[in-house]
Amino acid sequence: MENVAEEIASLHRQIATRGCAELRTPTSPPLVSQPTIKRGKAAVAHSTFVFENCFIPKDYSCGAPPASLQFQQSPINQPCSLQGDDYCYQHILRKIPLLDIFLAVLPVFILIATGYLAVRLAYMPTTLGDALNQFAIKIAVPTLLFRAMMNLDFQTAFSPGGLISFYTGAFTCFVLGIVLSRIFFARTPGESVSVGFAATFSNSVLLGLAIVERSFGQAALTPVFGVIAFHAPSLYIAGMLTMELMRRDGQPLGLTLRKAAKSIFANPLMIAILAGVVFNLSGLAMPEAPMSAINMLAGAAIPVALVGIGAAMTKYQIRASLSESLMVAVLSLIIHPLIAFALAHYVFELDPQIIRAIVTIAAMPPGMNIYIFAVMYDRAVSLAASAFLICTVLSIATITIWLYVLSAILP
Repeated sequence: MENVAEEIASLHRQIATRGCAELRTPTSPPLVSQPTIKRGKAAVAHSTFVFENCFIPKDYSCGAPPASLQFQQSPINQPCSLQGDDYCYQHILRKIPLLDIFLAVLPVFILIATGYLAVRLAYMPTTLGDALNQFAIKIAVPTLLFRAMMNLDFQTAFSPGGLISFYTGAFTCFVLGIVLSRIFFARTPGESVSVGFAATFSNSVLLGLAIVERSFGQAALTPVFGVIAFHAPSLYIAGMLTMELMRRDGQPLGLTLRKAAKSIFANPLMIAILAGVVFNLSGLAMPEAPMSAINMLAGAAIPVALVGIGAAMTKYQIRASLSESLMVAVLSLIIHPLIAFALAHYVFELDPQIIRAIVTIAAMPPGMNIYIFAVMYDRAVSLAASAFLICTVLSIATITIWLYVLSAILP
């Protein structure tokens, strides 16, 4: 017992200088005091200790830990651990400095800027964005989603509370966008639907996957895939039906439903999701050679998509009213994640990892789909282009702030 206490005390002295206020677990008497160190319950042949209120920098090396301990660094905002033969020490991060969060997501926006500057400076042709986005949307991202679905834990991914939290926020912003554009910007019924769609369709795939993985690690992607499975189908159906009901030259309801179904189920992303689900339920194992090819394509999906977003941004200009574009930004970047957080944390009391994923995805800016939707109906096209640009730029700050809020509030 004395050796254990000495080892823990030595470890604590090293970590105390790096911001740890307390090392304890909720139960059992202390082994060492001042500051309090309590012994955890025995579990699987080792005891557990929790470092509370800690921030572990990326270059943290634990000084010179006891020889029996090995340091393991985890993604930002995730538990780090020191694993020994007999004892496991777990670090729980406190709220992370805003700069560190910004630096964690900065590489995502650097890739977007790379695509933008490559085309804007004429280093690459103007067709680069279309080519990369076609590759991403039709090949790489569907492969990524297929791989995710074939290995997905459906019970964790399709959390009812998480889905309700996200989509309550999404549809609330859809309605608010329609109403506010009608009242304050004198939009026609059809135009107001395009504005509402711009406020609700977050860039959950091309940008959201990258931000969540970069911030919380691959494990946090599980609930994100649950959101993505319903994202395009539910929002496109809602947008198309509302548009046909509100615009004066609307089509019959039956024809609209058939058109929506055809559009959704012909979408490569939806096909990949359904194929992955079927493969998952079949219980079959993917042979090594095809699996290696799948992994290679999936690995290319996110960086290619991000560069493609940047290249595509050169095609759009801020032509619409700045105030209306900012209204869309407030709805999509603040109101949507705020509703998702309030429901997920205070109403459903979900697991912190699910809350982080759901709120982060809700905080994503609108994707290029809002422009495609506006062009399809020729309603508020300039607003969609302006909102896409403005929201993407503003999201650099708002996403950083949301990640900071989540790290400050959630354990």
